[in-house]
Amino acid sequence: GDDTYAVNTDPAVPSVGILRNDYADGEMPAFWNNGGVYETDVFTGTITVNELLKIDATGKLTSGGTAANAVAQALSVSGGILKFKLLV
Repeated sequence: GDDTYAVNTDPAVPSVGILRNDYADGEMPAFWNNGGVYETDVFTGTITVNELLKIDATGKLTSGGTAANAVAQALSVSGGILKFKLLV
């Protein structure tokens, strides 16, 4: 699709990590990308810069994220395109 990924160029910020090591034998461990920037046009509501984002009931990114449920942080919204940093 039109979604993109930008590689982290700051060596002081980790880019890839493993979230857990207690996965069941034969299952894929969970991974997270921290420092990469994604773009998407699939989101809902009014989102502001630096806002924590959560997933709504329809599976779209939306405002109102908290420390307990945030999956991303908004970096910019322009022309119907949301740029965000993935937190999980």
